[in-house]
Amino acid sequence: MVIFVAATDAPLKLSSGTLITKHITIKGFWGAKVIEMMDPEKRRTLIVGLMSLAAQGKLTLDTEAVFPLSEIQDAVKAALIPGRKGKVLLRP
Repeated sequence: MVIFVAATDAPLKLSSGTLITKHITIKGFWGAKVIEMMDPEKRRTLIVGLMSLAAQGKLTLDTEAVFPLSEIQDAVKAALIPGRKGKVLLRP
């Protein structure tokens, strides 16, 4: 299971009984920290690969709003709103 979340104080609710009886292991990572420590060429390859998958429609993420570059200030404001249901995107 992959869960994308923003850094909030909201708890992730899981059933301890299910985790224990089904021997489920949960691992997490902070993507911003992982990317920061990554070799620049490896980071570039990762970003290009993700962008390629998204462009092919093979990587879909929930989208809250799409803004033209001319409205970048509005896009930034929208991206900073807590509790969004998806990504805020820019288009040329």
